[in-house]
Amino acid sequence: GGGAAPLVRPGRVLRPFQVDTVKGAGATNSNGQRPSWQAIVYQGQTNKLQLVGVYDSRDEAVAAAEAYSPPLWEQKRGGLGCGNCGAKFALLRPEKHCRNCGRVVCRECARAHWPPRMLPATYLDGAGEKKARVCRGCQWAMEDFRAALRRGDAPGVRAAYATGVVNLRTPYTVHGGEYPVHCAAAGGSLPLLAWLVDERGAFVRDPQSKQRPLFASDGITSCMSLAAVNGNLEMMRWLTQHECSVRDIVNLEHFYAATEKLLALPSTGTAGPLNSEPVAAALVDNARPPPFNPQQSVVVASVGSTPISAPSFESITPSAGIEQQGVTAVSGAGMEENECVICFENNINTVIVPCGHTAVCDGCSGKFTECPVCREPVQQVIKTFGV
Repeated sequence: GGGAAPLVRPGRVLRPFQVDTVKGAGATNSNGQRPSWQAIVYQGQTNKLQLVGVYDSRDEAVAAAEAYSPPLWEQKRGGLGCGNCGAKFALLRPEKHCRNCGRVVCRECARAHWPPRMLPATYLDGAGEKKARVCRGCQWAMEDFRAALRRGDAPGVRAAYATGVVNLRTPYTVHGGEYPVHCAAAGGSLPLLAWLVDERGAFVRDPQSKQRPLFASDGITSCMSLAAVNGNLEMMRWLTQHECSVRDIVNLEHFYAATEKLLALPSTGTAGPLNSEPVAAALVDNARPPPFNPQQSVVVASVGSTPISAPSFESITPSAGIEQQGVTAVSGAGMEENECVICFENNINTVIVPCGHTAVCDGCSGKFTECPVCREPVQQVIKTFGV
């Protein structure tokens, strides 16, 4: 049953979600082992339930449920006014719901619109929404968080994250499709990157396929390539301990930069220790929203029971214990395998000549002169048709 309150986080209240042990047999992860925890959330503001994934540990499942559980929409405020600026609502200043935090704000404070992929797929009511209305506060928090990561500014990251409206597992589609981990890698701060991955559950590998790194929308930029172009050998070493490889570096110029940095080291061949204490000290426990309280989780629709390490969604068969009506599986990253690597909106329907890679849609085929996968010069892009 479910009588507990929704999970309250600074800036937004999450809809109730469920974390439970897997019932039955048949669910396996990429290692051939049977995971033991599942995470189920609501789809947007509907009563439809979605299976986010099945995980090896409860912590992973809790992190996934928190990341993908949509905000609970605030009730109409009426005479209370806008939740951002406090202005009274009127015919020309109607009430709007922010899709990212669920607050009721006026139209003036909700002029920002994000592409759907900037929000978790479960935040929207369905696949038909082409853009998501976002309030001014969420827009500012997103911009501040991204900028602080790229500066390596731990206090700035802390302040933006404490708003409670920052998403860590979705790309900044309006900024080239980079993810927060890419921003941290570009900023050169290993402590910030480690905090995102080890403590907050962000991905450095593609959650759809661990065979490839998590790329930005250009299909080239990965955390390893960003560390390489900066000559950040300590970050590169750390990434190799988190299932990454130098083979993730698609752009050879990035690889050359790392090689030159390595050759410039003293004859001992070792880099000096990373001085991370100033940055790490800024990320103290009381600088972030409080950890998840198990007492605040809610069992929804009596479906089974599981809310950061790095969860994986690939090669997962939905639990045989989920037998209730209306529970379906949802991709953790909200990304289809056949999506164009440039726009992430349309399906791939072209072949790049002469390399033969299939990576983009017809609409994006004129936006590059080199293959986004192998960087070979493009002579022709041929449109393909399904049969």
